[in-house]
Amino acid sequence: MLEEFINNICVCNGRLLPASVKKHYQYTSIQIDVSDFYLQRAIDWAEIRIPNDFFTTGRASIYVDKKYCLKIPHVEPDGKVCVGDGDLGAFSGEEPTNRVGWLITNFEKDFIIPWNEGQLDYDFIEEPISYWNIYVQKKQSSRSAVKHVYIDAYAPEEHSVIEGKLLNKSKTIIASSAGNKRLSKLINSINPNDTLINVDVIIVNIEQSYNPSIWPRTDADVLREIRYNAGVEFTNKFIQSRKQYKSKKHHLVIFKHIDNQYGYLMSNGPRKVEKFETIYGRTITRNIIQDSPVPLQVKRIDQNWIVGRDTIPTVNHRSDLTVLIVGCGALGSFIINHLAQSGIGYLTIVDHDIFESENMSRHSLGLNSIKKSKAIELKRELERKSPHCILDIFTGNFIGYANKYDINEFDLIVDVSGEDSVALEIEANRTNIPLVKAWMEPYVSAGHVCYFPPNKQYQRGFIGQLKCADWPREVMTKLPGCSSYFQSYSVTAAAFCVAMTSELIMEMLDEPQNKSIVRTWLREKNYFSKFNSDVELSDWAKNNALKHGQVIDRDINCLLYTSPSPRDRQKS
Repeated sequence: MLEEFINNICVCNGRLLPASVKKHYQYTSIQIDVSDFYLQRAIDWAEIRIPNDFFTTGRASIYVDKKYCLKIPHVEPDGKVCVGDGDLGAFSGEEPTNRVGWLITNFEKDFIIPWNEGQLDYDFIEEPISYWNIYVQKKQSSRSAVKHVYIDAYAPEEHSVIEGKLLNKSKTIIASSAGNKRLSKLINSINPNDTLINVDVIIVNIEQSYNPSIWPRTDADVLREIRYNAGVEFTNKFIQSRKQYKSKKHHLVIFKHIDNQYGYLMSNGPRKVEKFETIYGRTITRNIIQDSPVPLQVKRIDQNWIVGRDTIPTVNHRSDLTVLIVGCGALGSFIINHLAQSGIGYLTIVDHDIFESENMSRHSLGLNSIKKSKAIELKRELERKSPHCILDIFTGNFIGYANKYDINEFDLIVDVSGEDSVALEIEANRTNIPLVKAWMEPYVSAGHVCYFPPNKQYQRGFIGQLKCADWPREVMTKLPGCSSYFQSYSVTAAAFCVAMTSELIMEMLDEPQNKSIVRTWLREKNYFSKFNSDVELSDWAKNNALKHGQVIDRDINCLLYTSPSPRDRQKS
């Protein structure tokens, strides 16, 4: 069937050369007539490859000699030409003959004609980092000392030198302009047990992005680029450093454009020792010396990039913020993760609970944390996941913390303990900082998050005022052998409330408000009765539980009691 099809398309398409049909193990190739290329832009050959499974799942592709990769745009390392949408595939419903015809037509329209007329010449400039990554991959080998580079240094205005470490086994360089503490945390996040080699990382700002025709390829090329962009004095200091620490440390040069970064591990750094066995069973040690600069991809891990890819203007502000969080249970543990990943610089967790097996179904911690402090385990986990965030913990209750420390030094307090009494204790101690309190009703039938600016006070009984339903006592499950009760719900049921709370916290940290906010996530009526037919909804919930899962803001002034607050009672 395939052979007959190939004969037909050769007859139907004038660009295909029937005499060139050649069968391979997985595909059949047919040469394409490329004789109309201009002499200075001519290519040796091009062919269409039709896979054996073309009529089911396979797709035809066009290839040229792989030597044209990085010489002609849109040619991949294996020689495949990326043109248009490619073969639409059998599931498109198109006739096989039309699929091949369109592929060849697109090759002519999107590749042959534009290349002949010079229209593709600027594509290397428009997609510089894509082609740079191809070049890096081609230059990598199993003997390469470095494969990955991560830089925690955001947009330095001046050319600079920062400290870095090569994690030898991981073949990873990590560098930070934020000092040794930050660098150590970053290293611990990737591989704390690796052996380290010193690296000087030279960051040189460039105005124009590179393309294949001007990439530095030798030590002399790299030095020329440093001298051109950073000046003679900076270059001479770099040369002197290389001479002085030649065998003791690596030198990584990063040419930094506003959009792209190009890394070069300079030659003649510390020798790499490689051991291997001969066919006779002897172990031989060999020193590998790098005799030319190695191009490397450079990945940013600074806050501006990992939090919002340079699109969130408040990231630098967030890194200076301090938040006190009381409670790290089912709600608090995920919120703490969200705040750390959102770029908050300093988090203090107050929680005295021990993590138990029954917590696993709805907590961010897992089996490896059983019988350990929730706060300690959460700190350990987050220090590896979010090393930019500095965490402190207090493994006692809030009263013990407030007796020891001034809570008004924070930018925000978050109470996710679920207890009315804890909020009252916070209120008795806070004077000039805002408070966020969040909790969930049984089965996560509703969730609430409230924001109290410094001039608004949390008052006793507020949780009861906001509840959407009066649940019978039996919906609370009693733990065997003790007087403790808990609500039954899963991590998925709580996800909406976690997101709503985290979002409001970030809104208030980015742009603090002087007015109070009450935000409720409410399920529809049938959800309540599914768990208990006797449940009685509040008047407000009856009127609003019309759709499944909606977020509603309410006026807090209409809800607050007029009785004295804990602060006022203390004063009196």
